[in-house]
Amino acid sequence: MAWRAILPSGKGNTIPLNQNMRARPSTAFVIRPMSKTLFLAYEGRIVPKARMNTQGKATKRSRDYLESQKSQAWVYKQQAREQGWNTPDRDKYLSISAFFFFKDDRVRDIDNLLGAVQDAIQYADLIDNDKQIKVIQDCAVFGNSEKDMVLVMLSEIDMEELVIKASELLRRIEA
Repeated sequence: MAWRAILPSGKGNTIPLNQNMRARPSTAFVIRPMSKTLFLAYEGRIVPKARMNTQGKATKRSRDYLESQKSQAWVYKQQAREQGWNTPDRDKYLSISAFFFFKDDRVRDIDNLLGAVQDAIQYADLIDNDKQIKVIQDCAVFGNSEKDMVLVMLSEIDMEELVIKASELLRRIEA
């Protein structure tokens, strides 16, 4: 089985996965993206989000994280320009899907990985603030891949539709 990603250039990359890593669609309700969608792909080492403590940027982990953030932002900015992406207004809300692929099979913290991608997207000025991201559509980490990479889909969403779906879910739970 292979997971096929259509990159902004229109070329497809095939990333072989072993049998234990089958990507499955989310079982939760799906928020349909509006017409404005951005597809991003970054190939390289992804450093999880690091907390800046009192030492700030002095620690090696912090420096590695900031370097990774700059590298991702540069690639994301180029891809966004190719796709004609304009930074959405602050009153627009977004959903994000992210798939992380690593060469090894170590356990990783998905929250810090997603936070690193959101910070890189904001650093690249593709969004005003990562608080605009209201929905995490899909997020998964896969090991034993051919290379380290992340695939991201960022979409504008209709907040009214989100409120309606949340109300439906609440009614189902209360019934």
